[in-house]
Amino acid sequence: MFSVVNWHLMNNIGGDAMSTFIYRVMDMLQLPIFMFVAGFFCYRSNGTNKFIVPNLRRRAVQLLLPVLSCGLLWVFRQSYLTPPICISLIDNAVSLVRGSNPFYFLICVFVLYYMYALVAVICRMFRKDIASLTIAVLYMILVIMYFRMPEEITKMFFLESIVLRFYIPFMVGVLCNRYRTQYEMSITYSPIVYGAVVAFILLSCWSAFDWIGMPSGIGFVAVQIQVIMAIFLMTILCRRWEAIVNDKEAGRLWRYFILLGQNSLIIYTFHYFFRFSLSGLDTLLSSTGYASVAVMAVTLPIAICIIWCCITVNKIIKAIPGLEFIFTGKTIS
Repeated sequence: MFSVVNWHLMNNIGGDAMSTFIYRVMDMLQLPIFMFVAGFFCYRSNGTNKFIVPNLRRRAVQLLLPVLSCGLLWVFRQSYLTPPICISLIDNAVSLVRGSNPFYFLICVFVLYYMYALVAVICRMFRKDIASLTIAVLYMILVIMYFRMPEEITKMFFLESIVLRFYIPFMVGVLCNRYRTQYEMSITYSPIVYGAVVAFILLSCWSAFDWIGMPSGIGFVAVQIQVIMAIFLMTILCRRWEAIVNDKEAGRLWRYFILLGQNSLIIYTFHYFFRFSLSGLDTLLSSTGYASVAVMAVTLPIAICIIWCCITVNKIIKAIPGLEFIFTGKTIS
């Protein structure tokens, strides 16, 4: 979530800030990695290697209700900023329905939960392990739908984001949890780790600066490999981090990460309301040649302030009966 807020602030600067190395790498990796985490924790087994079908009604409330409530707030906010309000309300509402939705990521997560439920149902019908095959076949069907359907429909159902960016990381997360023993063994095998580091660095340089001209099909595959390598390395870092957080001195820092995790939904949905134009910094950053370090030095403090504003909003929401359910889908305990 911290990366998402920071990346959006770079968007607000505009200009050459969006061509920096750090911006492009974050653009490629942040949401797919989040999808991997969602897929990893989505998988459930009943102990006999059988998939457990998720409760889609519960997921719909948790993911789609915040989209609806925050979407309405977003429409009113945008309409207020672009008078006349009456016309802007209609335009922004239509734009929201047609796919220009800042909260589209939550819709994509729900669609992928639905696809996972379909995979789970199919896999439970067979004795043999066909999880990987089922996921691959379903992906091929999605690709065909994406290229065959009218562009307006693909935008409305966010098929472009699901097919090109999110499906593979999400399902890789599912498979990594299903075959967890084998996955954990692989992250301790040095040749695989070193190979992942080299592949990730090379692919990051390519995706950030397009140094190597690749056909679109090969480029798509390269980006997917880059994402998977990043996921692999993130897992290794998390394992190394476990040893660090056991140290009492690192306890406070670890609590900050837990706090971000506990407020991730509100940070994602409400940080849009705290964004503002940073185009005035364009001249200042141009004098540094838009170095990634300079851009991060500007955006990081602002991102921290916005995140704390969102956490404060979450505290207020929890204090008012009913609001927590409306904006987060959580029932009152």
